[in-house]
Amino acid sequence: MDNASSDGSRETVAEDFPSVTLITSDVNLGFAGGVNAGVRATASPWVLILNPDIEVTAAGIEQLVREGTADPTIGAAGACLVDGAGTPQAGFAVRRFPTLGTLAVDLLLVDQVWPGNP
Repeated sequence: MDNASSDGSRETVAEDFPSVTLITSDVNLGFAGGVNAGVRATASPWVLILNPDIEVTAAGIEQLVREGTADPTIGAAGACLVDGAGTPQAGFAVRRFPTLGTLAVDLLLVDQVWPGNP
């Protein structure tokens, strides 16, 4: 999904990757809007949403597909974010659905003084 870029990346993708279907927007829809437009444009049962600074491994994708295929009730999955040494990155873990209490904790920056906050 190209979100109204002006850096020539649309042309680069078209030239260097002719088999790729690039979805484009003439206006910047923001991250969520771009994701939604890209997801709407595909009929694929699998969609991989990545930030541009993410490096994925074949083994990681294979595990996500394997787990997702094993249980048809799974609607979304997230991978573990690790640093260059393979250590899980703190602060990027999936948490339960937010409540008013957890939102208040986030707004009050409790995680800054309690980094191990479950």
